[in-house]
Amino acid sequence: MAARLLRIEAAVFALITIYISCKAQFPTESSIKTWTKDLKQSLDEYVSNVLGEAQLQQSYNSYDASKVQWKAVNGEDLVEETANKLGLEVLGKKIEALKKSVKAAEEIAAISPKDDSLTIDNYKFNNAKTLDKSTLAYSPKFGKGINETISSVHIPVEIYYGDKDILNGLKWTEGLDDVWKQNAEDDPNLLWQYFGGQKGFLRSYPANAWTEAKPDLYDVRRRPWYTQGSSSPKNMMILVDTSGSTTGEALQLMKETVKQLLETLGENDFVAVANYSKTEEIQDTVRYVSECFQGFVQATHRNKQVLKEAVMDLQASGMAKWEDALEFAFKAFKEFEQDEKNSSMNNVGADCNRIIMVLTDGATAKDEAATVLNRENPDKRIRIFTYAIGKTAAAIEAVRWLACKNRGYFSKIPAMGAIRTTVQEHVAVVARPLVLQSRAYIQESDVYEDALVWWQLVNSQVM
Repeated sequence: MAARLLRIEAAVFALITIYISCKAQFPTESSIKTWTKDLKQSLDEYVSNVLGEAQLQQSYNSYDASKVQWKAVNGEDLVEETANKLGLEVLGKKIEALKKSVKAAEEIAAISPKDDSLTIDNYKFNNAKTLDKSTLAYSPKFGKGINETISSVHIPVEIYYGDKDILNGLKWTEGLDDVWKQNAEDDPNLLWQYFGGQKGFLRSYPANAWTEAKPDLYDVRRRPWYTQGSSSPKNMMILVDTSGSTTGEALQLMKETVKQLLETLGENDFVAVANYSKTEEIQDTVRYVSECFQGFVQATHRNKQVLKEAVMDLQASGMAKWEDALEFAFKAFKEFEQDEKNSSMNNVGADCNRIIMVLTDGATAKDEAATVLNRENPDKRIRIFTYAIGKTAAAIEAVRWLACKNRGYFSKIPAMGAIRTTVQEHVAVVARPLVLQSRAYIQESDVYEDALVWWQLVNSQVM
């Protein structure tokens, strides 16, 4: 239904766009009324299915009025009773199941040393992409075929199945199956249980066949529940080197890297994207890529799409000046923090981690950058991550120095295939303070569309 609704909306938009762009006769009133009627019908059906309006009305009308007793109730007591039931009977059971899973994962991981002898030949796992569908039975609760005796695994396409870290992760997480089975018995209303590994694999219970959609771009590390649960909120400034030396492959790699960096952010994060290069025609050495966003914005889906589109229009020219780019970034952070303090609204910014991402194909003089850093970031409160982009990236020692001296991380991205995995590494670095606290707490994610079936879910995860 959601897909149908989106198709109708897209069709209406496309038809209107064609009329306008081709300067043809504007659609007739009857045509627009027809489109509006179809859209209204789809919206009504969609809302009815999601809210269950028809079922509620049917249940209400099915009662025999002569058998219904009316009595006065205390509204406050009713709300409190409902809240308690919701907390204990609905969320309480889910949270308890989650805690059991986390405890089991920690205990199993602690007694599972790395086994370098594992190979794809001597270790077999239930790959969700190749799972024998004859072993699955349709479940109305899950909306698809499942196997409650095992769990299944999904691995992103760019990750080698025979990687030692992947195989070891798959082996020790097998032990979670027993806990998940018990959780399902204790709570018949419990849906999917899954473990997302830092290396990119997903183990889910009960086992199910992966969608046949091609290409498979799914990566658990980019799911809303994972991005929100794996690190604390952050304000991120992305600086893109668009000097003349990036012309060609390097600039294309940078554009894709920015897009993938944006995908690691959730709605608890704030982001700004700017490019830097100096030419005779352009007075500003550093400028925001989007005219709409002249500063930090919340990393919502819409805002990220606007930034992605703006990044694709970047052109290479001129010379890069690190010191100007860093000055620009630190100034932007100061202004944003001031806006946070002066704002009448709560939670304007992340007010937690502050990160600068520098994408470049080479470094300029280190001394000028050091001067800016000593003045603007002496306490290293703002972390800097650097990426050397392209096969011909030069003078990377200075790029590495910039990251290491500012509590960051240095990475090389020589080709397209390395982007998705490489940009994910900063998440683990930013999450280290949470791990060092040795304290787990429950966090509710935002509503998101489940990748296993077309349902809207609210998920819990332990941080």
